[in-house]
Amino acid sequence: MSTDSLISLDNVSKCYRRYDRPGDRLKEIFWKQASQAQEFWALRDISLRVQRGETLGIIGRNGSGKSTLLQIIAGTLAPTSGILKVQGRIAALLELGSGFNIEFTGRENVYFNGQVLGLKPVEIEEKFAEITAFADIGDFIDQPVKTYSSGMMVRLAFAVATSVEPDILIVDEALAVGDIHFQAKCFKRMRNMMDRGITVLFVSHDTSTMTGLCDRCLWLKHGQIAMEGKPKDVTQAYRQEVWEDQGFLAATSMTSKVALDQESSSEFEGDVAQSSAIPIHQITESERIGNGDIQIIDFQLLDARGRFRQDIDHDELVTAEYTLKANRNVAVYDIGLIVKDLKGNEVFSILDLQPQNYPVLNPGQVIQAKVTLCFPLRAGAYYMTLGVIGYQDNQRYDLQRVIIYDHLEYGYFFNVNLYSKRVIHGPVHFEVKFTVNLLEAACSESLVSP
Repeated sequence: MSTDSLISLDNVSKCYRRYDRPGDRLKEIFWKQASQAQEFWALRDISLRVQRGETLGIIGRNGSGKSTLLQIIAGTLAPTSGILKVQGRIAALLELGSGFNIEFTGRENVYFNGQVLGLKPVEIEEKFAEITAFADIGDFIDQPVKTYSSGMMVRLAFAVATSVEPDILIVDEALAVGDIHFQAKCFKRMRNMMDRGITVLFVSHDTSTMTGLCDRCLWLKHGQIAMEGKPKDVTQAYRQEVWEDQGFLAATSMTSKVALDQESSSEFEGDVAQSSAIPIHQITESERIGNGDIQIIDFQLLDARGRFRQDIDHDELVTAEYTLKANRNVAVYDIGLIVKDLKGNEVFSILDLQPQNYPVLNPGQVIQAKVTLCFPLRAGAYYMTLGVIGYQDNQRYDLQRVIIYDHLEYGYFFNVNLYSKRVIHGPVHFEVKFTVNLLEAACSESLVSP
């Protein structure tokens, strides 16, 4: 094991044996009968090195083996086979309430967990005020933990785990239950620990956090390593597969990828070429509402070179291309979209209210409408709600007379890459030009009272 490697795994596997009846286990133990167990391999042949001071992100779907891997590294679970070597003190926040005795008070659990993590009682006493201040649960510190909310429990657990100055910090999705203010405090503390050279293993389903926080990313799939590398590349591939499986994207063919790669220039080197989205009418029929006078039959984002994109850079100029089909005579209609995050929060919207942009449509006619726009968003996954509207008696701008021709809630999924220039604190970042004028200072004599 390298002196710079704090964690080393060689062909580590974990197998669980499942029995249909409890008696089958006893028969196997005492009467040496043939095993009736079904084997489930939570991990298979995991080989991994984590360097001192590195932040490793681990992603994967539920049941992929993420928590099992962290429990083995933390020492709370023994591997079935393979070699594990860990150097240094570990502080682990594996799951809600892990390591806490719910009958004990918060104060008692602080002392108990502190000693488990290697602190002496006098050291815990010195750190107690800091722990309680960070947890910020008030008088509940002297109440039994079983009376705590999930948020209070994770507050106290994180405060204790990060107070011991570990060599390795392990966080397994526990921060997801905290409120926004507490999550911000946790990430600030984690970044401070990273700056001090503490190794961090971090599991989350939030790929944008993974990209911004981690040095390297590991994607687990069915208990095996599906991909390992730069967070941007790994999370992009992970999102692509998830969205394909959910029917939001078409699988990228090797032929189209090779063709696009061959024509890409050096400024696009390292980008992953994306395929066209599945035709909209095939993937969102259950989410389509409207009278159908006009229907959106396709939509895609194109970059400056006309390539299909579902992974774009912050503020990159792209073209949104609609393909519309009329099913009856329509004279007045407007096209728009709403960008939302994956929680459904609206980020911004675009609506074209220029009647001269659109021709009168007859049944069966198909047109293509394009709009150029950019996404000044922080890194993360988003989707677009697409729509075409009209107006009763052609009374444009009268919102009481709006007719919905077509509305697709999940029209197009895309991802915004990390903004490399500086950290974006809000969901949206606009570049603005400030003008600063230097004013002549007032004479000091004028500031003196007569």
